[in-house]
Amino acid sequence: MQRAFHLRVFGPPALLDPDSRVHRFRTKKQLALLVYLSIHRDSPGVSRAQLVDLLWPGVEEKRGRHSLSQGLSVIRQILGADAVMAVGNHLSLSAPLRSDVDIVCRNGDTDPRANCHPHCHPHGQAHSFADSRSYDRNKG
Repeated sequence: MQRAFHLRVFGPPALLDPDSRVHRFRTKKQLALLVYLSIHRDSPGVSRAQLVDLLWPGVEEKRGRHSLSQGLSVIRQILGADAVMAVGNHLSLSAPLRSDVDIVCRNGDTDPRANCHPHCHPHGQAHSFADSRSYDRNKG
């Protein structure tokens, strides 16, 4: 069985490899993108437009979409080519990635269909984490 990466979301966010080493991202928004996709793993996907609006508000659409593409490329380099799946214009995380939310809500089960108490899966709360005005204002 392949050992999974761990996404720490309680406390300072970080991606830990299977040997518990912290993986560094070029920008905090790339990590925020991974966190957001992880938190929304149970949904049918998040639209590219929603991600651009969330992480790069006020940026020209072409530049925001390019930044999103760069972030997805980095995530795929780290977690594998199939880590993020695109269905139409919606993206979803498919990597075997464990997070603090999984450990608390699903007893560590990485299957997104596993039961999770609704109060333990804070879909709307990712917005405060990913508020791009507080992350990499000039890094795009």
